[in-house]
Formats: sequence, C-alpha cells, structure tokens
Amino acid sequence: MAINYEETLGQIIKRKRLQLGMSLRDLAKEAGVTHVAILRIEEDKYKIVDPKILTAIANALHLDRLFLLSLNGAGVEDEDIRIIARAAGKLNPEQRQQMLEMLRGSFAEAFKNTSSDDLDDTEDEYLDERV
Repeated sequence: MAINYEETLGQIIKRKRLQLGMSLRDLAKEAGVTHVAILRIEEDKYKIVDPKILTAIANALHLDRLFLLSLNGAGVEDEDIRIIARAAGKLNPEQRQQMLEMLRGSFAEAFKNTSSDDLDDTEDEYLDERV
C-alpha cells in the first residue's frame, strides 16, 4: 500500500481495511476492540488512540506500527527517522548492532547522554516488516 502522508490516521486505517476486504467487525475482532471503536478511529474522533490498540490494528492490517503511532502523536514523528527505523527492522540483530555502532561513531555528539534505545532490544519486535 502506497502511503499518502497527507491522509489522517483514520483514513489510512480505513483505506487499508477496505483494501484487505475487511469489515469494521472483522478488524475489531482481530484488534480485540469493538467495531464502534474502529469506526470512531476511522472517523478521527479521538485526539489520541491507545498505542496498544493501534499496535493491534497495525498487526491486523499488516501496517508498520511506528507509522501509525507517529500519526497518533505517540511515536516517531520525523519521516527520516521512520525510514531509518523501518530499515533497522529488516536487519538481523547483528546487523542492527553494526548499524547502531556506525551511527554512534559518526554522530557521537548526538548520542551523548542517551541511556538506551529500542533498537538494542531484539525481544521488542520494534518494527513490523510487512509494510
């Protein structure tokens, strides 16, 4: 699915749901919420959607959860950072560690006083690679 960065969170979810031939109830069942909640999300009725619900919706629709979270105001907002994060999600743990070391080496000043980051946590399923 080509992403249109002008679309709202609700519009993207609805378009992907329809593309997959899913009803509101189908998506609601997959995400573990009511169909009314899905409808309200698609109509952009909520200022912020619970990140756990968005993660469940992302999984059900095979979308990048960080992208949905960023549209929700609860995740990464910078498009360049999302691209880097998606790329990191396609690497094995060893490659991700190399990437992180390269970034830290090249941009040491930016990494000063950073105590942790999710890219080191291979158990976290940081990204959904199915985008």
